Amino acid sequence: MTNAAIILVNPDDNGRKWILEELNDKPFLHYQLSHLEDDFFKHVVIISSTERAFIKEAFGDEYLGIKITYLDWDKDKGEMGNIMNGLKHIDQMQAFILQATQHFRINLSKGDDFRRMRDAQILLIGKKAENKGSTRDKVFLSEKGKISKLCKFDSTEDQDSYNTNTWLISKAYYQNHFKEKKGSLFHDYLKKTYIASPHFCLACRQYYLHINSIDDIKIAREDFTEYFYR
Repeated sequence: MTNAAIILVNPDDNGRKWILEELNDKPFLHYQLSHLEDDFFKHVVIISSTERAFIKEAFGDEYLGIKITYLDWDKDKGEMGNIMNGLKHIDQMQAFILQATQHFRINLSKGDDFRRMRDAQILLIGKKAENKGSTRDKVFLSEKGKISKLCKFDSTEDQDSYNTNTWLISKAYYQNHFKEKKGSLFHDYLKKTYIASPHFCLACRQYYLHINSIDDIKIAREDFTEYFYR
Protein backbone atom coordinates (compact mmCIF):
# COMPACT_ATOMS: atom_id res chain seq x y z
CA MET A 1 0.00 0.00 0.00
CA THR A 2 1.05 3.58 -0.62
CA ASN A 3 2.22 5.02 2.70
CA ALA A 4 3.11 8.59 1.76
CA ALA A 5 0.84 11.62 1.81
CA ILE A 6 0.87 15.35 1.13
CA ILE A 7 -1.23 17.42 3.54
CA LEU A 8 -2.24 20.84 2.26
CA VAL A 9 -2.93 23.81 4.51
CA ASN A 10 -4.51 25.94 1.81
CA PRO A 11 -4.45 29.65 2.79
CA ASP A 12 -7.80 30.08 1.01
CA ASP A 13 -9.47 27.52 3.29
CA ASN A 14 -11.28 29.25 6.16
CA GLY A 15 -10.88 26.19 8.33
CA ARG A 16 -7.09 26.38 8.46
CA LYS A 17 -7.28 28.56 11.62
CA TRP A 18 -8.78 25.60 13.49
CA ILE A 19 -6.29 22.85 12.67
CA LEU A 20 -4.38 23.38 15.93
CA GLU A 21 -7.52 23.75 18.04
CA GLU A 22 -7.31 21.24 20.88
CA LEU A 23 -9.84 18.43 21.13
CA ASN A 24 -9.39 16.14 24.13
CA ASP A 25 -5.94 17.70 24.71
CA LYS A 26 -4.80 16.99 21.13
CA PRO A 27 -4.63 19.40 18.16
CA PHE A 28 -7.22 18.74 15.46
CA LEU A 29 -4.49 17.81 12.97
CA HIS A 30 -3.30 15.10 15.37
CA TYR A 31 -6.33 12.98 14.53
CA GLN A 32 -5.56 12.91 10.81
CA LEU A 33 -1.94 11.96 11.52
CA SER A 34 -3.12 9.32 13.99
CA HIS A 35 -5.32 7.76 11.32
CA LEU A 36 -2.41 7.73 8.87
CA GLU A 37 -0.27 6.04 11.53
CA ASP A 38 -2.99 3.39 11.88
CA ASP A 39 -2.63 2.77 8.13
CA PHE A 40 1.18 2.44 8.44
CA PHE A 41 2.09 5.72 6.74
CA LYS A 42 5.78 6.50 7.03
CA HIS A 43 6.17 9.93 5.42
CA VAL A 44 3.98 13.03 5.26
CA VAL A 45 4.75 16.33 3.54
CA ILE A 46 2.91 19.28 5.11
CA ILE A 47 2.64 22.37 2.91
CA SER A 48 1.52 25.52 4.70
CA SER A 49 2.03 29.26 4.81
CA THR A 50 1.76 31.32 7.98
CA GLU A 51 0.89 28.28 10.13
CA ARG A 52 4.09 26.39 9.29
CA ALA A 53 6.09 27.37 12.40
CA PHE A 54 3.20 26.57 14.74
CA ILE A 55 2.55 23.21 13.10
CA LYS A 56 6.23 22.25 13.28
CA GLU A 57 6.38 23.28 16.92
CA ALA A 58 3.36 21.06 17.65
CA PHE A 59 4.48 17.96 15.73
CA GLY A 60 8.23 18.19 15.13
CA ASP A 61 10.13 16.33 12.41
CA GLU A 62 8.66 12.96 13.42
CA TYR A 63 5.29 12.27 14.97
CA LEU A 64 3.74 8.90 15.84
CA GLY A 65 6.56 7.30 13.89
CA ILE A 66 5.78 9.36 10.76
CA LYS A 67 8.54 11.44 9.22
CA ILE A 68 7.27 14.96 8.48
CA THR A 69 8.69 17.27 5.84
CA TYR A 70 7.58 20.91 5.98
CA LEU A 71 7.32 23.14 2.90
CA ASP A 72 6.20 26.73 2.41
CA TRP A 73 3.01 27.29 0.45
CA ASP A 74 3.81 29.09 -2.81
CA LYS A 75 0.89 31.49 -3.33
CA ASP A 76 1.76 31.94 -7.01
CA LYS A 77 1.41 28.24 -7.84
CA GLY A 78 -1.97 27.43 -6.37
CA GLU A 79 -2.99 23.99 -5.16
CA MET A 80 -1.80 22.09 -8.25
CA GLY A 81 1.62 23.73 -8.25
CA ASN A 82 2.13 23.15 -4.54
CA ILE A 83 1.29 19.47 -4.98
CA MET A 84 3.99 19.37 -7.66
CA ASN A 85 6.48 20.84 -5.17
CA GLY A 86 5.46 18.29 -2.56
CA LEU A 87 5.93 15.34 -4.92
CA LYS A 88 9.62 16.21 -5.22
CA HIS A 89 9.97 14.96 -1.65
CA ILE A 90 7.99 11.74 -2.16
CA ASP A 91 10.05 8.66 -3.03
CA GLN A 92 7.08 6.39 -3.80
CA MET A 93 5.21 5.84 -7.04
CA GLN A 94 1.94 7.19 -5.62
CA ALA A 95 0.85 9.62 -2.92
CA PHE A 96 -2.38 10.59 -1.22
CA ILE A 97 -3.33 14.27 -1.27
CA LEU A 98 -5.19 15.37 1.87
CA GLN A 99 -6.52 18.60 3.31
CA ALA A 100 -5.44 19.61 6.81
CA THR A 101 -8.96 20.87 7.54
CA GLN A 102 -10.58 17.45 7.34
CA HIS A 103 -10.78 14.31 9.43
CA PHE A 104 -11.86 10.92 8.16
CA ARG A 105 -11.79 7.24 8.94
CA ILE A 106 -11.60 6.28 5.28
CA ASN A 107 -9.89 2.98 4.49
CA LEU A 108 -7.20 4.42 2.24
CA SER A 109 -6.01 0.97 1.16
CA LYS A 110 -9.16 0.74 -0.97
CA GLY A 111 -7.66 3.43 -3.19
CA ASP A 112 -4.62 1.27 -3.90
CA ASP A 113 -6.88 -1.71 -4.63
CA PHE A 114 -9.27 0.21 -6.88
CA ARG A 115 -8.55 -1.29 -10.28
CA ARG A 116 -9.59 1.86 -12.13
CA MET A 117 -6.60 3.61 -10.59
CA ARG A 118 -4.42 1.73 -13.05
CA ASP A 119 -6.20 3.45 -15.92
CA ALA A 120 -6.90 6.85 -14.42
CA GLN A 121 -3.61 7.49 -12.57
CA ILE A 122 -5.48 10.15 -10.59
CA LEU A 123 -8.36 9.13 -8.35
CA LEU A 124 -10.79 11.30 -6.40
CA ILE A 125 -11.96 9.84 -3.09
CA GLY A 126 -15.49 10.96 -2.23
CA LYS A 127 -17.94 10.50 0.62
CA LYS A 128 -21.39 8.96 0.19
CA ALA A 129 -24.01 11.55 1.08
CA GLU A 130 -26.16 9.19 3.20
CA ASN A 131 -29.01 11.67 3.63
CA LYS A 132 -26.67 14.20 5.20
CA GLY A 133 -26.38 17.76 3.98
CA SER A 134 -23.05 19.12 2.82
CA THR A 135 -21.60 22.30 1.38
CA ARG A 136 -19.36 20.24 -0.89
CA ASP A 137 -19.90 19.69 -4.61
CA LYS A 138 -21.95 16.63 -5.55
CA VAL A 139 -20.26 13.86 -7.53
CA PHE A 140 -22.42 11.42 -9.51
CA LEU A 141 -20.92 8.09 -10.51
CA SER A 142 -21.62 5.25 -12.91
CA GLU A 143 -21.69 1.67 -11.66
CA LYS A 144 -17.99 1.41 -12.47
CA GLY A 145 -17.10 4.53 -10.50
CA LYS A 146 -16.73 6.84 -13.50
CA ILE A 147 -17.70 10.44 -12.78
CA SER A 148 -20.81 11.20 -14.85
CA LYS A 149 -21.87 14.56 -13.43
CA LEU A 150 -20.71 17.29 -11.06
CA CYS A 151 -22.97 19.93 -9.57
CA LYS A 152 -23.48 22.17 -6.54
CA PHE A 153 -24.84 20.36 -3.51
CA ASP A 154 -27.97 22.52 -3.37
CA SER A 155 -28.85 22.29 -7.08
CA THR A 156 -30.31 18.78 -6.81
CA GLU A 157 -32.05 16.59 -4.25
CA ASP A 158 -30.51 13.47 -5.77
CA GLN A 159 -27.97 11.99 -3.43
CA ASP A 160 -24.72 10.42 -4.47
CA SER A 161 -21.25 11.29 -3.20
CA TYR A 162 -19.70 14.64 -2.45
CA ASN A 163 -16.25 15.99 -3.04
CA THR A 164 -13.78 15.58 -0.17
CA ASN A 165 -10.85 16.95 -2.19
CA THR A 166 -8.94 13.81 -1.23
CA TRP A 167 -6.89 12.17 -3.99
CA LEU A 168 -4.62 9.29 -4.83
CA ILE A 169 -2.26 10.22 -7.64
CA SER A 170 0.54 8.64 -9.64
CA LYS A 171 3.68 10.71 -9.12
CA ALA A 172 5.02 10.12 -12.65
CA TYR A 173 1.66 10.85 -14.27
CA TYR A 174 1.18 14.04 -12.29
CA GLN A 175 4.68 15.31 -12.99
CA ASN A 176 4.21 14.68 -16.72
CA HIS A 177 0.72 16.14 -17.08
CA PHE A 178 0.56 18.98 -14.56
CA LYS A 179 3.67 20.98 -15.36
CA GLU A 180 3.07 24.72 -14.92
CA LYS A 181 -0.58 24.12 -13.94
CA LYS A 182 -2.08 26.31 -11.23
CA GLY A 183 -5.35 26.54 -9.37
CA SER A 184 -7.52 23.92 -7.70
CA LEU A 185 -7.24 20.23 -8.57
CA PHE A 186 -11.01 19.81 -8.32
CA HIS A 187 -12.40 23.09 -9.68
CA ASP A 188 -9.73 24.07 -12.21
CA TYR A 189 -8.81 20.59 -13.44
CA LEU A 190 -11.46 17.94 -12.83
CA LYS A 191 -14.51 20.09 -13.58
CA LYS A 192 -13.01 21.12 -16.91
CA THR A 193 -11.86 17.67 -18.05
CA TYR A 194 -14.18 14.96 -16.70
CA ILE A 195 -16.62 15.15 -19.64
CA ALA A 196 -13.95 14.73 -22.31
CA SER A 197 -11.75 12.25 -20.40
CA PRO A 198 -12.64 9.34 -18.08
CA HIS A 199 -12.21 10.23 -14.43
CA PHE A 200 -13.07 8.04 -11.48
CA CYS A 201 -14.07 8.44 -7.87
CA LEU A 202 -13.89 5.92 -5.06
CA ALA A 203 -16.95 6.57 -2.91
CA CYS A 204 -16.61 5.68 0.78
CA ARG A 205 -19.12 5.50 3.62
CA GLN A 206 -16.79 5.98 6.56
CA TYR A 207 -16.69 8.99 8.89
CA TYR A 208 -15.72 12.30 7.31
CA LEU A 209 -15.75 15.86 8.64
CA HIS A 210 -14.57 19.11 7.06
CA ILE A 211 -13.70 21.93 9.43
CA ASN A 212 -14.88 25.37 8.35
CA SER A 213 -16.05 27.04 11.57
CA ILE A 214 -16.10 26.80 15.35
CA ASP A 215 -19.40 24.90 15.03
CA ASP A 216 -17.55 22.18 13.10
CA ILE A 217 -14.96 22.05 15.88
CA LYS A 218 -17.78 21.48 18.38
CA ILE A 219 -19.06 18.60 16.26
CA ALA A 220 -15.55 17.13 16.08
CA ARG A 221 -15.11 17.42 19.84
CA GLU A 222 -18.37 15.52 20.44
CA ASP A 223 -17.68 12.91 17.76
CA PHE A 224 -14.11 12.23 18.84
CA THR A 225 -15.26 11.74 22.42
CA GLU A 226 -18.14 9.47 21.44
CA TYR A 227 -16.10 7.31 19.06
CA PHE A 228 -12.94 7.31 21.23
CA TYR A 229 -10.65 8.55 18.48
CA ARG A 230 -7.21 8.78 20.00
